[in-house]
Formats: sequence, C-alpha cells, structure tokens
Amino acid sequence: MEKEKNDIWQFTMTYGAILGIILVIISVLLYLLGLMKFNILMSVVIFLINVTVIVTVVVIGTKRYRNDMMGGYIDFGKAFLVGLLIVIFSSVLKTFYNVVFNTFIDPDYYERTIEAAKEWTGNFMYSKGVPEEQIDQALEQMSSREKPSVVSMILGGVVTGAIGGAIISLITAAILKKEPFDSQ
Repeated sequence: MEKEKNDIWQFTMTYGAILGIILVIISVLLYLLGLMKFNILMSVVIFLINVTVIVTVVVIGTKRYRNDMMGGYIDFGKAFLVGLLIVIFSSVLKTFYNVVFNTFIDPDYYERTIEAAKEWTGNFMYSKGVPEEQIDQALEQMSSREKPSVVSMILGGVVTGAIGGAIISLITAAILKKEPFDSQ
C-alpha cells in the first residue's frame, strides 16, 4: 500500500510538471506574440486552448496510470484522484510562473489589463445605452481594484486550479474508469 501511495504521488507530480510546463510555454508564447491583450474573443480562445491542453494531459495521464500502474483497471475514485493531483501540481508550477511574471518580468501587466478591460467595458456599456453615471460607477469600481498580493496570487492560482481540476477530473474519471468484472 505504501508503494502505491508513493507511485501515485511520483506519477502525478511528473504529469503535473509536464502539464505545468506546457501551460507556461503557452503563456510565454502568447506574451511574446503580443496576444495577451484584453479582448473577449482572445480570452475565450486562450481559455479553450488551456482547457483542451489540461483535459488532454489528464486523460493521457489517467489512462497511462490505469494501464501501466493498475493493470488496466481503475475505479472512479482513483481516476478522479489521479486527474485532480495532476492539475493541482501543474497549478502550483503555473502559479509560480505567474508570480514571477507579474512581480519581475512585467510588473505593469496587471494595470494594463485593467485599463484595457475598463476601455472595453465602457465601450460595451455605452453601445448598450447604459446611462453615463452607471458607466462611470462601473469603471470606478474597476479602478479601485488593487493589484493582488503574492499570497493572494498563490492562493487564487492553486484554489482555482483545484476547483477546475476537480470538475475536469470528475468528467474524465467517469469516462476512464474501468473495473474488472465480478466473477461472483
């Protein structure tokens, strides 16, 4: 039993590191290509790319764990745990990158993102006929947001990863579970 616990930790850390590195590479490429500007369509595309990569790595990792470590069978709970741990470990790595990026590489990125979001929000609200005082109030609320602290970035990144990982792992575990037939 102890060996199985060590195996699952080592296995999920490895796949979590692979997933985290892929997500960091995607972020770096998007930044270098100038595609990380605030734009609703681009945000949706980036989100879909990230979710696709996460689901793909979780499916590959869970299938590999099932086939190589569990003899071709895995129950729902173990499949869920494998997927969840992969995403949590990748979230730690991606969060570390985000902290380094926002603290050292481009400390003004957050402010530029807020300004772009305010511009988009103001234009959108104006196009929908929202009264000017409501637009001003919404933009003031957006301006009052402070840049998140390192601690809140870490907590937010890991908690968001865990929640997203739980949702993805519930789905993938339901699909990938494979239990041997009872002969009784």
